[in-house]
Amino acid sequence: MRLILHVGTHKTGTTSIQKVLHDYARYLKTYGLYYPSSLYYRGARGHLKFSHDVAKDTEQSRRNAHAFVQRIKKNANAADLTLLSSEA
Repeated sequence: MRLILHVGTHKTGTTSIQKVLHDYARYLKTYGLYYPSSLYYRGARGHLKFSHDVAKDTEQSRRNAHAFVQRIKKNANAADLTLLSSEA
C-alpha cells in the first residue's frame, strides 16, 4: 500500500478538498484510493488531529496515532493508495 500525504496551509482550499474526499470516500475506494474516515477522531473530515498526535509525541498521542494507523491497515483492504489530508 502506498501513502499520499496532502498537506495544505490554512486558507488554501484544503477543507474543500477534504470535504469532497470525505463525501466520495466509498466511490474512490472502488478505484483503489482509500480516504480513511477521520471520524476515528470524532467529527473532522481531514486528519488534523492525527497530525497533531504525531507531532505531539506523548504516550497518549502515540497510542492515538497507533490506533488510527491500525484502523487504516484493517480497513484499507486492497486499496492501492491511502490518502491523508491535513492543514498541519
